[in-house]
Amino acid sequence: MSEVLNNHSGIIQAKNSFFLLITIALIVSCPDPPDELVCGQGMILDADTCACIPNSHLTDDGESCECDSLYHWDDELQDCLLDTSSSMFSWEVHEFGQPFQFIYDIAPSCGKLWVVGDIRTDSLNYNHASYDGLEWSYGQVFFDVAWATRKSSSLFSVGDTGLWMGAFYPSFNDCSGWTKFSRGSTQFSGATDFVGDIKEMKGFVVDDVYLSGAEGSLAHWDGANFTSIESNSDLYFYHLALGTDGATVYILGGSSTRTEILTYSDGQLQSILESTAFLAEPENDQYGFVVGFDTYGDTLYTATFSGLLKLSPEGEVYNFTTWDQLGYQGTMLRDINIGSPNDILITDETAGGIHFNGVRWSQVPSPLEGTSLSQPYVFRTRMYEGVIYGVGYTHSNQQPFYYLGTNKE
Repeated sequence: MSEVLNNHSGIIQAKNSFFLLITIALIVSCPDPPDELVCGQGMILDADTCACIPNSHLTDDGESCECDSLYHWDDELQDCLLDTSSSMFSWEVHEFGQPFQFIYDIAPSCGKLWVVGDIRTDSLNYNHASYDGLEWSYGQVFFDVAWATRKSSSLFSVGDTGLWMGAFYPSFNDCSGWTKFSRGSTQFSGATDFVGDIKEMKGFVVDDVYLSGAEGSLAHWDGANFTSIESNSDLYFYHLALGTDGATVYILGGSSTRTEILTYSDGQLQSILESTAFLAEPENDQYGFVVGFDTYGDTLYTATFSGLLKLSPEGEVYNFTTWDQLGYQGTMLRDINIGSPNDILITDETAGGIHFNGVRWSQVPSPLEGTSLSQPYVFRTRMYEGVIYGVGYTHSNQQPFYYLGTNKE
């Protein structure tokens, strides 16, 4: 019996020795695990390789990255931010009247500065006001008591020739007084299907003016009459831009789910871009909602949720750049105003934004920083003869304000 046990024990020992040898062999043959890859300053790990963050490049030794020209590190040395250009502009910022009123648009005309909106004083309501350099004068263009407090929402300046104002009715001031066109007037008989208030007015000359509004409403003034333009759209047409060819009108419409850009030329209306997604990055030819645009030459500069899109009049994409690639750090950019290819300003709701001077993009700090106008919201910005005009109010107490900016470059 003991002999059997000894044999069995020997077998077990032999098996243990065999497994021990196999284990040692495996340990010897397996290489050491690779060292963890550590990237240098300004680098990110991309597909097992260290790469520079956007707007930066490798240093001479190849061990780290540094910000490109015109960019600088943030406080945590994590991002390269666009240099600021506050010295480019000379700003004027002014409060307007009392809190709890609204001004929606601003324009210079007839030697004065004009604003429109829902304007209130201690005793009366108005829909426009003008400043002659010394004091504000208030006015109300209306037709009967029922419309006495109707607000105005848009202005279109034709310089010293006069000023168009859009409310429920269009009105024109030839610098000597207002001419009012009621919905029931002979001049408006060709546009009776126009819905709601006039959201935007733009024109090539004083007698070639376009109007836009709710439910796809479009109309044209030819110097004698207003005529509807059939759009077959249910979108709210809230923004117009004029082509520098003197003939093409760009229309921006939107709803809660989509935005669309159309062109109108030679009596033809054509859709050139439709976007239906809230996208922070472009995806499948979608760029997110379009929030603003302006034109220069044959290019339509378009601000979308995801970046700056440049289009041809036919909708061909010339170029797309994300806001991150431009180095912009801030809230959503909205309004685009172009004075020339060397003077492009894109602003956000705080009146800050980015500016292109023909060579580079630079961050523009809000001119409202350091003022008493906390939590600002800018309704609209315009550019007339190189000067930026903006209006808005504060979230904190609904204090209206306006500002002017002159490019010093």
